[in-house]
Amino acid sequence: WISNGTCVHYDLRGFADRAAELLPGIRVTLGTRPGAADLWVPVDMTADWTEAQALRGDTHTLCNFTADANETLPQGEDVHLCVEVNSSTGYQSLRCAEPFQADFTAPVVHSALQHGEDSGAPEDRQKWRTALPLTYDTELTFEDLSTPLRYELAVLNRSGVMREYAVVEDLSDLLVTDLQMEAGEVYWTAMRVTNAAGLSAVVESPGVLVDPAPPAEFTVTDGNDPTRDVDAQSSTSELWVQWGFTAQNENGTVPWGGGPPIAYWEVAVMLSPCLGQPVHGFVRIDVEDGGSNGTDSRGGLKRFTGLALQPQSTYFACVRAWTATGRVTQVASDGITPDLTPPRRGPLHVPTGVAVTAEDVEVEVEWGPWQDPEAMIVGYLIGAGSQPGALDLYNSSANGSALLPPDVLSATLTLQVGRVEDAAAMSLVVTVGGGAPGSDAGAPPGPPVIVPAYAAVFVSVTGVTEAGLRTSVVSPRIILDSTPPESVARTAWVKDGVALTFSSEAAKEQQNAPDASYWSDRWHVTCSWSPWQDPQGLREYLWGIGTDPGAAPDAVPWRAGGTATVVRDFVVPEPLSDGVKYYCMVLVVNMAGIRRLVASDGFVVDSSPPPDFVVYDSEEPGADIDYVTTKTPVFGTWECADPHTETSTEFAVVEERGPLLQE
Repeated sequence: WISNGTCVHYDLRGFADRAAELLPGIRVTLGTRPGAADLWVPVDMTADWTEAQALRGDTHTLCNFTADANETLPQGEDVHLCVEVNSSTGYQSLRCAEPFQADFTAPVVHSALQHGEDSGAPEDRQKWRTALPLTYDTELTFEDLSTPLRYELAVLNRSGVMREYAVVEDLSDLLVTDLQMEAGEVYWTAMRVTNAAGLSAVVESPGVLVDPAPPAEFTVTDGNDPTRDVDAQSSTSELWVQWGFTAQNENGTVPWGGGPPIAYWEVAVMLSPCLGQPVHGFVRIDVEDGGSNGTDSRGGLKRFTGLALQPQSTYFACVRAWTATGRVTQVASDGITPDLTPPRRGPLHVPTGVAVTAEDVEVEVEWGPWQDPEAMIVGYLIGAGSQPGALDLYNSSANGSALLPPDVLSATLTLQVGRVEDAAAMSLVVTVGGGAPGSDAGAPPGPPVIVPAYAAVFVSVTGVTEAGLRTSVVSPRIILDSTPPESVARTAWVKDGVALTFSSEAAKEQQNAPDASYWSDRWHVTCSWSPWQDPQGLREYLWGIGTDPGAAPDAVPWRAGGTATVVRDFVVPEPLSDGVKYYCMVLVVNMAGIRRLVASDGFVVDSSPPPDFVVYDSEEPGADIDYVTTKTPVFGTWECADPHTETSTEFAVVEERGPLLQE
């Protein structure tokens, strides 16, 4: 085979004539049969004896420059090169070389070279650092006139040729070994196919990245809440799993967590973290198919259905990340437990009543934390209604507000109160404003609700677990009241120093009952007052002792007296002062917290007797006589004053050693 159609090389060996001398002429022909000259014009060479002798054993070149040589030699057909030598005796000798064929085109290979061990699964990454396994996308086929003589492989990297071409003896085993490849570098292989005519074709692989590392660590969470991991759920038939990388840079989540790319994921449900027999076997999710189900190389979401989960048993999601090189990283969730029991409610504290004294009335609501042994409390809902459990006044879940956080255990509801036109005289309109601590501040207020005066508002608090289970508690009624308490007596009264107890009817007539204006005990006090009433009931009486009937009591601060209207011999914390006027004060409080203050007419404390004084036997003060001339009348004078209170006197005339004569 030859690949050059312009010149043909040949040599002459061992021709001679022993009987005659050589003629000085040699003819060289090139034809399609021996001795024919139908391809190139014959070449005649003349030479003397010496020159003819020199032709023996030399290599010569026969060329044709008259036309396109490749067109003068047919491809794939036998070509005969012959040499005719004449002797001096007229004999001719014709010798021809073995026929050859011309091939002017390099091989055409129809198989692509690729990395991997499976022709149907090309790989762009591999974990090996010392060997390059190669295969073809299809069986090795090529087009060529001349049979290929050899196959050679070379290894290249970004810097150039890493290993020079080496002959491949077995085309079925294309494994290049004894390499020293670096992790993170890309390597290519080149196959050079050379045919019998010496023409070559080179086929290169697409390149492979040496990646011996497994995928980076990632996180696996239970539930379908993208903001947190769920530890409990109410369903026993389905389970949600989320996973993904958390490494971040300025462009967001780092692809593959900064490690090698993920080829596919596998997800299973187990009773132990990636150990034992799975409850639901591994499901493969290819990254290429991730667009439709939310799964890609950064992470994914999987919903398992048709499960038979047992309550109070913990189940774990196991996720495997596989690279194209067969490396795997396996991560388990922290577990999720089916929970079918609602949480235990905590205490709820609300006021018994609200005084409607302005357009905006605030209701303070406090509650204790809900408890659940299996599930976490994720938050609370708050509502208000005109009936127990009703939400016609406020509903946080339907009013655009999210759950109150689990650490928020109080809220303030604002009631916008006003008189209703063209309605009953004592009707009110109540609008609960939007927003409580922890909720959306911009939530719109609820619609106004008309309720009768003295009506009740009921507040409900609902605790919600991460399993979605709820438990609600409803408060006692909260009275909306705009009127203060009323006295049962025609004129309300408070008495100092006496303990009057009367029925309501009798109290109406006892407002003029006597009481003490002076008090001789500095350590004890006694007070009583007329009863009061309210349409919604009284909450309590508060009483105290003070020196100013219009201010807060300063001697005995306000004390809760319940519903009793008498205080007997109360021991004061500090002794009262002589000569000071004190008042018994009573604060009447109804269920809405509206108060009325009433006070007694006061009493003066005097715990000492009047000072000593002198009595004179005379009608002139200061002039004392010892004898009188008449038996009647008898005169006496004296002067007596008390520093704290008024005084009254009693007098008598007595015989020194005899009975009383006259008072």
